[in-house]
Amino acid sequence: MQKLKLTSIIIAIIATFASCKKDTLKTEELKDAITKNMSMNYHGEQLQYSVKFSRTSEKVIVEGKDAARVKEIVNTNKNAFAYFKSETEIEMYNNVNDYYIRNNMVNNGNRVGVTSTTNSTTGNGGVRVYFYRHADFSTLYQTHYVDFSSPQYSFKMYVYNGSDLDNSTYAGYTRTLYGYTNSWVGNTQNDSYSSMRIVREDPTIYNYNFFEVILFQDANYGGKALGIVMPLGQANKDVAHLSDYRKSGLLGTWNDTVSSDYGFYNY
Repeated sequence: MQKLKLTSIIIAIIATFASCKKDTLKTEELKDAITKNMSMNYHGEQLQYSVKFSRTSEKVIVEGKDAARVKEIVNTNKNAFAYFKSETEIEMYNNVNDYYIRNNMVNNGNRVGVTSTTNSTTGNGGVRVYFYRHADFSTLYQTHYVDFSSPQYSFKMYVYNGSDLDNSTYAGYTRTLYGYTNSWVGNTQNDSYSSMRIVREDPTIYNYNFFEVILFQDANYGGKALGIVMPLGQANKDVAHLSDYRKSGLLGTWNDTVSSDYGFYNY
């Protein structure tokens, strides 16, 4: 009987210790947490959710009335594209082609592919895109410059079959925009961008509506993607912590993983 009592006491002590440890870990996990209340538009479906994450941890907590639906959308689409209208407002697409189809870049249910050309014209309105190794714009790694004398990039139009965005037929025409493409950032810079900055050299020039940069998880514009837009007339767009965008929009641990990217003037 005495042995049984001793065993019960030991079990109670272990349970108490485990409970205290769990509470301590929970407190430590949340002490530097960032919470963002997000709004998502997915093909006209309006969703509200909140994300809680830490910049020193890979854990992301998704809460709110539409949390389950948001997680389903992101997890179901392996090439999900989160297009940020602002830090807390995103448009979610199944992939980048889905974005092009549903917006004014293409018409009549066409999709887009990127190929480069050497055509150029003269003009003004240069934009520089800076990528940095560390957060808060520390250690510059790569710079892209685009103006209206830059190479143009032809976006080939495709007609997709029904709702299957992976099967398409070339429509026979292209749309040309000024921009840059970067199908592989290179071994020394791969998976290493933590912040970025888009700077318009002359924000008074209104030739185009906005400049957008699309970042891809994999080389050759594959995997999940993140869209950053600088609106018309805005002088610059700063993203001090790319991981904040990836965690709040794509709900995962896509930190320091940019393998390819491109940017262009859109209108």
